[in-house]
Amino acid sequence: MSKVFKKREGTINGRQISVIELPALTRLSEEEVTRETQHCLSLGDPGVYLFILIIPDAPLTDEDKAEMEKIQKIFSSRINKHIIILIKQNSEHQTAELNEETQSVFERFGGRHQFIGPNTQVSVLMEKLEQMTVEINGRYITVIDTPGLFDTDLTNEEIQREISNCISMILPGPHVFLLLIPLGRFTQEEAKPVKIIQEMFGENSLMFTMVVFTRGDDLNDKTIEQYLGEPGCALMKLIESCGNRFHVFNNKETGDQTQVTDLLQKIDNMVKTNGGSYYSCKMFREMEREKQEQQMKMLMEKVEQLNREKEELMNKHEEEKERMKMMMEEERQNREKERKRREEEYIKSEEQYKRDIKDIEEQERKIRKEMKKEREEWENQKQQRQSEEEEKETCRFIKLYTGTSKAQHTNSKSKQ
Repeated sequence: MSKVFKKREGTINGRQISVIELPALTRLSEEEVTRETQHCLSLGDPGVYLFILIIPDAPLTDEDKAEMEKIQKIFSSRINKHIIILIKQNSEHQTAELNEETQSVFERFGGRHQFIGPNTQVSVLMEKLEQMTVEINGRYITVIDTPGLFDTDLTNEEIQREISNCISMILPGPHVFLLLIPLGRFTQEEAKPVKIIQEMFGENSLMFTMVVFTRGDDLNDKTIEQYLGEPGCALMKLIESCGNRFHVFNNKETGDQTQVTDLLQKIDNMVKTNGGSYYSCKMFREMEREKQEQQMKMLMEKVEQLNREKEELMNKHEEEKERMKMMMEEERQNREKERKRREEEYIKSEEQYKRDIKDIEEQERKIRKEMKKEREEWENQKQQRQSEEEEKETCRFIKLYTGTSKAQHTNSKSKQ
């Protein structure tokens, strides 16, 4: 809080908003508190619609408690239906829980509070979450309008977070969940909110759920029972899941307060049936804890599944690697065998070649020897023939010579 009051004005989503910041009341005297408070209230003419108390997300200090007590003392208990406490968190991931002491203090102010993070926008608070407290027949009724379960502008996570914030705004907790459905053609899509409510708030949340049909004027001459249809149809299943609790609003009769009082009477009967209980924040936190445990269990199972798949993949990879190694070793051995076989074949071929060459050379040697022998024999025979011929020629010559000599001798004798 500042030491002096500050006023700021602006437009948010087409709405003119004026914010007046009060000074720290515990640091002022009683006279200064009265004067500053009256001055600030005069700036909010014609009146203050909402008091916002901002505190840090930490255990309440003595100064915080004194500030709250002074505010309640100044404005009395009437402020309780016009105040909301904003709890400022340093991180969007902080747990939205209150300790018992803080919760008891908040209950004195109607229990309405909201956690805001560093990135929380005012427009988001204005558009997605509106709180209204009204007095009906001497009873203060607080209605929290949550974002639609099928709001296309928000993700499922954002819707769940906003609705969780709604639950945390009402201490000790809501007495009823009102599921608004316009009369018309009912589809399976419109039956999904019940499932979403069960998923978000648990099975027991349907004990506190009632269906409210709007645009009841569209029934014309039909009764609501005729519109609901036969047992077993989608709409009747929806009603039965909510304990057969439903109410119809006629949009054209907005001034008819009996519609509201009848609804409140049905809610009172439901609360009485539930033993006067309500859907407590403790139940919601327990549900959130169970959801977190279930989510953690699912994540752990997913991790285990991934580890199993990883192990299977690693084993498969090792088996494949071993198989490839065996194949490579087998191929290597086959190649080695083939190499040895070819080497042996080559050696055998070389040896055979040498043997063949040797045989050929031996045969050639023999042939040459044989040829030499035959040549020698032929030469011998030739020489022998020549010798014989020469001898014959000599003999013939001798004979011829001898014959001539004899003839001459004979002739000589004849002459004589």
